[in-house]
Amino acid sequence: MIVIFILLAFLRGLLAGHVLVYPVILGEATLITAIFLSIPGTIAAYGGVTVNITPLIYFLWSIEMAWIVYSIIEQFNSTLLDP
Repeated sequence: MIVIFILLAFLRGLLAGHVLVYPVILGEATLITAIFLSIPGTIAAYGGVTVNITPLIYFLWSIEMAWIVYSIIEQFNSTLLDP
């Protein structure tokens, strides 16, 4: 998984300002979504108490997706400003 993130970061830097960067950014978003979906919604804490971490997972995922949207807008702006 780490190798995939390294490859995506390399491609994202290589294709910065180019129209082919959008599939790379969307692939990164898909990978992040798959990681967050694989996290269980509850954790067993000390003493048999279960803690619901689903709201935390949704919050972190929404921050990541906001960053993806920002990246797409920034890349689009970079594409428009490049002569």
